[in-house]
Amino acid sequence: MIRKLVYLSGRFGRESGLIENKILRGGTLASLGEVAGTLKKGVTGYVSLTISVFGKLHKAHRLVFIWMGEVLPDQVDHLNRKSLDNRWKNLDASSAKENTKNKSRQSNNTSGVTGVSWNKATGKWSAQVWLCGKKKHLGLFTDLSEAAQVVKEFRLANGYSDGHGKELAVYLDNTSS
Repeated sequence: MIRKLVYLSGRFGRESGLIENKILRGGTLASLGEVAGTLKKGVTGYVSLTISVFGKLHKAHRLVFIWMGEVLPDQVDHLNRKSLDNRWKNLDASSAKENTKNKSRQSNNTSGVTGVSWNKATGKWSAQVWLCGKKKHLGLFTDLSEAAQVVKEFRLANGYSDGHGKELAVYLDNTSS
């Protein structure tokens, strides 16, 4: 049913990643041919485009899978780490477990390295990484760069993406690589 509603309500540009209104939206300023959706920023700082399809809100990157005739995945990964770049070539079906290996650095990170924090009790840098829902303690270090290297090696050995722990993407830049 949702597939039919999506086709009726909008038009998807595979190369541009833009979704346009195909019908007039009652009670809103949206009109035919206008780019659909509203930007929503989650508590983690993740920004996504949300589109109403006959009164129900959906994330645009999930709707793209429906437009492309694909099975709706558990999660969608933006390969270039730009959450508003919904071009088909930039989207990949993902599980929650896979997507956690491609997360941006949290906005409250003070060390500048994901997985490394200052341990006040020991006066050292603590290196720790989440893997399969469990926190793995990798050690305490006097040198930040040593702790960072241990975390980096652990991630490489356990299938994390090159982009994991990097700064948040520039969300409003839609398609630049």
